[in-house]
Amino acid sequence: MGESFFACAERETLEETGLRVKGVKVVAVTNDVFDATSKHYITMFIQCTMEDAEAQPKVSCIST
Repeated sequence: MGESFFACAERETLEETGLRVKGVKVVAVTNDVFDATSKHYITMFIQCTMEDAEAQPKVSCIST
């Protein structure tokens, strides 16, 4: 199957910010249905702890 919610949160945080975190717990879930023929989103909010409390996020610029 796929990755766990925690593994996903850890990977996405690293990809987007360069920060290494550890997923701790699920703190909220939303179930958003926009209409019968459109999109349906389920969002999990994961509480994480930083592996290095002194680390700073990396900012990347995307040129178009």
